Amino acid sequence: MRETEVGFYVHHQGHGHLQRARAIAPKLTHRATLFSSLVGDQCINGVEHCHLQPDYHEQCVVESFDHLHYAPLCVDGLRQRARRLTAWFEEHWPCILIVDVSVEIATLARLCGVPVIYVRQRGNRFDAAHNFAYESATRLLAPYPAEWEEPDTPVRWREKTDYTGLISRYEHLAENGTAPVSNVEESRRHVTIITGFGGAPIVAEATLAAAHACPQWHFTVIGCLDHVALTYPTNLSFLGQVDDPLRWIARSDVVVGSAGDSLVSEIAHLKKRFICIPEDRPFGEQRSTAAILARYNLAIVLEMPPEAAQWPDLLQRALMQMPERWDRFCSAGSDEAARAISRVVHQSLPGRN
Repeated sequence: MRETEVGFYVHHQGHGHLQRARAIAPKLTHRATLFSSLVGDQCINGVEHCHLQPDYHEQCVVESFDHLHYAPLCVDGLRQRARRLTAWFEEHWPCILIVDVSVEIATLARLCGVPVIYVRQRGNRFDAAHNFAYESATRLLAPYPAEWEEPDTPVRWREKTDYTGLISRYEHLAENGTAPVSNVEESRRHVTIITGFGGAPIVAEATLAAAHACPQWHFTVIGCLDHVALTYPTNLSFLGQVDDPLRWIARSDVVVGSAGDSLVSEIAHLKKRFICIPEDRPFGEQRSTAAILARYNLAIVLEMPPEAAQWPDLLQRALMQMPERWDRFCSAGSDEAARAISRVVHQSLPGRN
């Protein structure tokens, strides 16, 4: 009898979904395949990566439905990706699919008779489409602590959810007690500003003004900011996109960034002082996370990027933060997620694994 296989569907918005899947998949005892338009066909760390065609083009016709978030007409990529997924379901049965995230992909898998684990996101996600995805899923997985649950979450979804704690590619550093710290002996303190892939309210001119206002700090900016027309001082560096920001975050006394799942989890596991500027996202996702960070004194939360004159005092306030506050939330989330997935395999496909 064939062993059960595990598929991961990874949404292409930002890179947090992809980083989360790559943290969990190697921990599984079952063969895993990762599906996304962000990856090519290859094998990384024993996990198969399968490229999906994009699900949009400039001329697509998008309509709104209560029970679907995204179902445009006349997009070839939608048929191509559905064909590749359903072929995998058939060829690799028995299998389950972890969906992070898409109501439509979860529905496709369920209609093929494939058990689904749906990854929950923060924010007010109790509209008809999310409720349908939660109801039709075999199990729900929340990549955050149960203490961070939305207060209005219905009991039926809480009871159906496995809370893993924070998940990041750096969690092994916290688990082993080897999370790197900044070098306070250097003449300048370091602040790293991370803008990520999903867009950010911070602009290059603002970082230039901040660097001028704080000559005793070195500012490193990671992300896509248009700075080519700027003449900037020696205490300001623009790195663009980097595959792994660990070396820069590790030496930072303060990190500035959004309230995205991936960044918050990485900062937590590296135990960094954090200035959080939440971005506008559907369902109030980042505003919700920012409120949690403020509640537990895990970050200084700002509604908008600071003016140049505010930076000196802001950074001094940030230095007063206690990074050990992150310890409470830094369990090995990927290990717990792998255990939760294994339970679904054994319970939903008895005798097939």
